[in-house]
Amino acid sequence: MPTPAAVSRTVPVALFFVVGLLLTIVLEVINVYVRQEWSYATSMPTLGGIGLAPLLQRVALPPLTLWLARRHLGLQTRRPGETSADA
Repeated sequence: MPTPAAVSRTVPVALFFVVGLLLTIVLEVINVYVRQEWSYATSMPTLGGIGLAPLLQRVALPPLTLWLARRHLGLQTRRPGETSADA
């Protein structure tokens, strides 16, 4: 069973990813299909009508951003149950 500390970190991170992915999808639909601000090239692979590049950016960049922020701030990532003496 996960510790409360692990749950308290997992929920905001999961929410960060889900909200970001939903916003990406909504903004792509609005700008491509509703407002017609831009369009995808015929060579652009799509997934459910959404360009694969924006979706992959949304999947790849947030973990990198969180990792860089933690690294910059000097925060250590500990596994659940691990203490500072274990590190």
